[in-house]
Amino acid sequence: MNNDFTYEQYRHDFASWSAARAAQRGFEGATVGVLKQAIEDVGLDVFVNTASNYEMTEAAFDVQHQQWCTKIRAFLLAKDVVKATYGLAAKLVNVYLKSAVILGERGKSQLASVIHPPIDGLLLKAIAKNGKKDGISPELRKLCVDSRWTRFDGNAYRGLIVAMKAEKLHKPHFWMLERYWPVSITEK
Repeated sequence: MNNDFTYEQYRHDFASWSAARAAQRGFEGATVGVLKQAIEDVGLDVFVNTASNYEMTEAAFDVQHQQWCTKIRAFLLAKDVVKATYGLAAKLVNVYLKSAVILGERGKSQLASVIHPPIDGLLLKAIAKNGKKDGISPELRKLCVDSRWTRFDGNAYRGLIVAMKAEKLHKPHFWMLERYWPVSITEK
């Protein structure tokens, strides 16, 4: 039996696969292998295995997130992933961190609290449809309706995140925004 296969490798493989499958929709050339290479190229796997990162502040995370997304997008464009957008890179990062950090530790670290939720059409549509009862402003609900994650550039993505934070949707934990994700909603 080969004992070189570690928990960290197992977690990385699963988180990479999950992120790649979630993000690759409609992006020609965005294979699971290429997207996993992009994750490794920016060092997300190393980041997750460094305990001191789990105390990262919201501001530091936002800066780091922007750096990852910019580098991933450049990597994917160099690998001929057609129309590799910032939105694709953000979804790749967010699902990877959701799988590797939030779910792995039951959402209890400072880092888990500040990781952006995976933004996609299903979540945006559900926020727009169901957010009124929770007091989400008409402006943010309209922004959700009008946004297309597959077309996000850095400014559009960050603008949406800032708008969500302005309405305190990141408190107490940003991952809790996924209560609007259609799989989480119980229809009565």
